[in-house]
Amino acid sequence: MPFSKSPITICAFSVAVGIGLFVGSASGQVLSSGGTYSQNFDSLAKSGTVNTWTDNFTLPGWYASKSLGGNTITEYRAGTGSDTVGGLYSFGDSGSPERALGSLASGTPGNIAFGVRLLNDTASPQTNFVISYTGEQWRVANATMQKLTFSYRTGTSLTNADAPGSQNWTAFPALDFNSPDTEATKALNGNDPTNRVVFSKITLPGVALQPGQELFLRWFDRNDASYDDALAIDNLTVSFGTISTNPPPPDNVAFSLLTYNVAGNGVADWSTNSPQVQAIGRELMYLDPDIITFNEIPYTNTYQMANWMMAFLPGYFLATNSVTDGYIRSVIANRFPIARSKRWLAHSSLAAFGYSGVFTRDLFEAEIDVPGFPQPLHVFVTHLKATSGTPYQDDADKRAAEASAISNFFATTYLTGTSQFQPYIVSGDMNEDIYRPDTAKYVTGQPIQRITSPPTGLKLTTPVNPTSDSDLTLSIRGTLDVRFDYILPCALLFSNINTSQVFRTDLLSPVPPGLLSDDDKTASDHLPVLMVFNNPYNQPFHVLSVARTNQTVMLQWQSVIGQSYHLEVSPDLTNWTTYANDLVATGANFTFSTNVSGNQNFFRVYRWP
Repeated sequence: MPFSKSPITICAFSVAVGIGLFVGSASGQVLSSGGTYSQNFDSLAKSGTVNTWTDNFTLPGWYASKSLGGNTITEYRAGTGSDTVGGLYSFGDSGSPERALGSLASGTPGNIAFGVRLLNDTASPQTNFVISYTGEQWRVANATMQKLTFSYRTGTSLTNADAPGSQNWTAFPALDFNSPDTEATKALNGNDPTNRVVFSKITLPGVALQPGQELFLRWFDRNDASYDDALAIDNLTVSFGTISTNPPPPDNVAFSLLTYNVAGNGVADWSTNSPQVQAIGRELMYLDPDIITFNEIPYTNTYQMANWMMAFLPGYFLATNSVTDGYIRSVIANRFPIARSKRWLAHSSLAAFGYSGVFTRDLFEAEIDVPGFPQPLHVFVTHLKATSGTPYQDDADKRAAEASAISNFFATTYLTGTSQFQPYIVSGDMNEDIYRPDTAKYVTGQPIQRITSPPTGLKLTTPVNPTSDSDLTLSIRGTLDVRFDYILPCALLFSNINTSQVFRTDLLSPVPPGLLSDDDKTASDHLPVLMVFNNPYNQPFHVLSVARTNQTVMLQWQSVIGQSYHLEVSPDLTNWTTYANDLVATGANFTFSTNVSGNQNFFRVYRWP
C-alpha cells in the first residue's frame, strides 16, 4: 500500500501501514471488532535543524501545514525547548531518542497545524473513537496561556492539515492542550510532570465513520501575539470499534452527568494519596462521566480538586467558586468548556418563604458548552439543609424554605428572557427522601415537591441500581434506607434520558478491572447517581405545511425549543438564497410567515448549526 496515497487505516485486525507503525500495534490491545492506533513519535530525529519532513512518509499518515510563505512544510527541527525559531519540531532532551511532535508558531511559518489521517477500510461503520495523548510544554514565552487547539474532520482524501483555516473543522475543546506554565520566558522540560497534561480515554461524541470514510485528527498552533510557547503532543492512542459487534453508546448520546456527595466534611486528608480519594477516583475513572456535580468538598481543601483532575480526569474543567458554610461546598467538574459559573441564593434570606434565617449554602451554576448543542447547558447543584440534630423540625422547615427559594428562582428569575429556551438541570443532596420522609422526627415540608413544582419546569427522576432495583443512596456504610441524591432535568432533557443508575461496586460480579468491591463504602456514605442524556437537538424534523396566498407564504415545521433554523428560497431548485437566519424555536412547532417575490417558488429549512 503506497504511503503517498493511503492514510492510516482503521481495520478490524492488526494491519501494517508503515515502517514500525501499525494499526493495532504490538503495544496496543486489538479487539476482534476494532483496533488501536498508537504513535510515540520516537522515530523522529533527535538532532539537526534541517530534517526533511514529507507528509505521509516521515510519519506515515501524518500531515503538517503552515499559514505563511506557502502552506507546505518540508523540514522540521529537533529541539530541547531552548529554541526560538518558528517551525515544526521534534522535541526531547538533548540527544534522547524519546521524542514528541510539536511546534513553535512564530514569525516566518505563521500558524502551524499537524495531525493524523485515519481510514475506515472495513465493511462496517466505525465509531466509539477514544483518544488519549500527553500534551507537553517545552518553552514558556510570556504570561498569557497559549494552546494547541484540537479539531477533526470526516470525509475522503483528507490530506491537508490546513494551517490557514480554509476548511471546516469540528472543534472539540476537551482535547485542547493549554500551556501549564505561564511564568517568565524560559526553556522547559516537557517530560517533567509539571509541564505536561495527560488526556486519558476521551471519547469523540457523535462520530461514526462509514466504510471508505476518513477521520483527520488535528492540533492547531496559532501564531500568538508577542513570543510563543513551544507545545507538543506525545503518546497518542486512538481506539475504535465497529457498530455491529462492539456496541458503543448511541451516536445521539450528548452527555452523562454524575451527582455525588463525597463525604468530605471533616476529612483531614483530601489529597490523591488518601484511600478515600483514591476510591472515589477509581469510581470516576470507571464511570467516566462528562459532568460531575460534587457535594461536600472540604472548604479548606478545595485546592486539591485540581490534583484530582490531573490524577483521575485529566483535561477536565473545574468550577469551584460556590459558597461555603465554613466547612463544605459544591464543585462542578466537566469534560467540556465552562463558559461561566455563578452562585445564586448564597446565604440569602428565607423570610419570604416562612423561615427566619438564611440559605445554608447556595444554588451553584455552571454554563457548559456541550458539543452539538446550539444552546448552552446550565448545570445547577445544591445541598439542602440536613437534619443534623434537635430540633429536627427546625431543620425540616429550613430545608423546605430553601427548596421554595430555588423554586421561586426558576419561576421568577431564570425562566425569563432567552434562558427559558436553554436546557437546564438541578442535582445534588436534597437531604430528604420524597418517598420515605422521616415523619417520626418532623413534619415534612415536601422540599422535593417544591423544587419539581410546575413553575420550575424540573422533572422528578428515580434512577435505580441495575442489580438491586433500588433507588436508595444513603448510607452504604450503614443502613441503606433512604434516597437523598437527585437529578432533576428540565422537560427537554427529561424526554431525552437514555439510561440512569445508582452505582454500587459491592454488587458488581465480577468486579471490573480498576475497581475494588468495597470502593463504594471507602469513597463515601452516599452512592453516586449517573444519568445519560441523548442530544435533544439532533432530531429529524418535517415541514408540516406550506401555504401561499398572493405574496404571503406561511410555513410550519416540527421544531425543538431553543434550536435555531435557517430558511432558504430558490426560483429553480438550483440557486438558493438565505432568506432568514437564526429562527429560534420556542415550541414543538415553528410557524413562519413572510412576503416573498413572485419568482421564489421553492423553500427549504435546515437546523443551524
